[in-house]
Amino acid sequence: MKEARNHLVTFRLTESEYRRLKAACGADRSSISNVVRQNVLTWVDSASEHSVLNDRLGQIADRLGHLVELLNERERSGG
Repeated sequence: MKEARNHLVTFRLTESEYRRLKAACGADRSSISNVVRQNVLTWVDSASEHSVLNDRLGQIADRLGHLVELLNERERSGG
């Protein structure tokens, strides 16, 4: 069952931006609403994946930093 679309998002375009968008949508016979929705959601998914990747890379950097500290301590203690 499809989830209801209850939220409306509004943004402004210049006349030339609107004409370009309308022409692009007409080329594949999609509605402006569908094209914009799909593109925005694709961007959201991409941004979310990027955020998760950044978090994971931060965790890896922290662990590597800890390992470097341990190796430096070992070297200073003559190990």
